[in-house]
Amino acid sequence: MTVWRTLAVLSIAGAALTVSGSLGAYGYYYRLQASVHHEDPDTVLGKDRPKKLNKSVNVLLMGSDSRSGSNAKYGRGHQNEAPKADSVILVHLAAGGGRAYGVSIPRDLMVPIPSCPQKRGPATPPLSLAMFNSAFGRGGPTCTIKTVEKFTGIHIDHFVEVDFAGFKGLTEAVGGVPICLSKPVHDRRAGLDLPRGRSVVKGETALGFVRARYSLGDGTDTQRMKRQQQFMASFAHQAMSGGVLADPSRLNKLLTSGARSMTTDRALSLSEMLRLAQGMRGMSAGSLKFTTLPSAPWSQNRNRVAMTPAAAPFLAAIREDRDPMATLKPTTRPTVRPRKTRPASVRTPQGDEIRASDDICRKTWG
Repeated sequence: MTVWRTLAVLSIAGAALTVSGSLGAYGYYYRLQASVHHEDPDTVLGKDRPKKLNKSVNVLLMGSDSRSGSNAKYGRGHQNEAPKADSVILVHLAAGGGRAYGVSIPRDLMVPIPSCPQKRGPATPPLSLAMFNSAFGRGGPTCTIKTVEKFTGIHIDHFVEVDFAGFKGLTEAVGGVPICLSKPVHDRRAGLDLPRGRSVVKGETALGFVRARYSLGDGTDTQRMKRQQQFMASFAHQAMSGGVLADPSRLNKLLTSGARSMTTDRALSLSEMLRLAQGMRGMSAGSLKFTTLPSAPWSQNRNRVAMTPAAAPFLAAIREDRDPMATLKPTTRPTVRPRKTRPASVRTPQGDEIRASDDICRKTWG
């Protein structure tokens, strides 16, 4: 979901804390560090992994649909089901920090699932072909990493997992996220009642917006992933805005919420996040690109997808730290200009005015 871009916010705050050099600042930093949950997949994954070919960094972001604990209300009657990865994005940070790519992996993608260790009991048997998001239920982040490495050949350096409650907290911490709709949406199941045009969503509404499938767009998971990517970009703009960074209370809320909502590998400490984020500081807006792993409806079940031949050169480019977008053929479909919408601006619950920039309504969100 939206977690990766919070690294930039942590970078700025962490740098400020370090420069201040006060005991209180260092204490605050370590309290944040202690709030992050960690797992250690490297000890389980072993040595039979894709080789790391260069100094680029690959981070796997996972939005979990776990119904345990504070997430129980999102799946009444499903609490005993194995959790799945509701959203997975492979973030590739190019060596030198000049480029970054976010690649959404369809949850309905049919891929081989390797044998995965479990916290209790024997390892799960391998599956020759299964839905990608089932890997999380078979072995959590470790099995998801192992599965991605198997079908992509890409070495995963780090992972970040966020559940529903964590996602809600992040959107609330920034005071809401601007979105744009081409038509009104009324979806009781998703808890959505949104007008056409610009809105600011947070909490339950933001969660319903990124998870809704049939009331927005064409009902496909591909359309949903595109909407999530647009939401990520809008969240990033909010998190990096002066209204958040210049307000100690809101910045503290963002940092605390981000730390508490994350589960990462042990190597991805706050100091490592700061190092990665500092390498991104010089990036222009056009240097961060989002796309989806090349795929198409599966021949045996149109409700599932399979990788297309275009996936091979695309993944090879990521492995070799080249531009994967350059391997994709440009679309020949004409661009449809969305109609202009009003109002010209919206206000967050904190009273901050968000200007109607071209970026928000330039593309159709749903």
